[in-house]
Amino acid sequence: KIMGQKSLNHTQITGENIGKGGTFYFRPRRHFASLRHCLSSLKHNTFVRNEIEDLLRMHIGIMPLNNTEIEWGKCAFKAIQYMSLGIPAVVSPVGANRTVVDDGINGYWADTEEELYAGLEKLIVNTQERIQMGKLAQQKIKNQFSVAATRNIFLDLFKPDHVL
Repeated sequence: KIMGQKSLNHTQITGENIGKGGTFYFRPRRHFASLRHCLSSLKHNTFVRNEIEDLLRMHIGIMPLNNTEIEWGKCAFKAIQYMSLGIPAVVSPVGANRTVVDDGINGYWADTEEELYAGLEKLIVNTQERIQMGKLAQQKIKNQFSVAATRNIFLDLFKPDHVL
């Protein structure tokens, strides 16, 4: 079991901007010797189940983005979703992704296709690192992005003396 499915015959990866946000399945080669080949032969399968259930079946989240003005305006919501469930993410270091994911601590930044494959391979091959990064990811979301963590900031917006 690598990323979601309980079968050793295939692996599930889910991510934003990959086949219009779908889920892909591929069959890994022995010892991930050809991860690039496996990832290039992905088959698209749309979500049919509850999103949280789908996310909880994964072990690694990915959020590749182009380095454009539109992507810089995105809020890293997909990364926050992954991380809140203890799933480390491999993301493009674009916009809010740079604030949410701490490279090498609770996930990886991937500026290039090669860095994406390298980040995925590290997390696939090293289960303990993946689990530890997932715990750190979940803790960061709880400490910085949860309702409890942002409650006072939100309520302060409604104080009469608040200045934007």
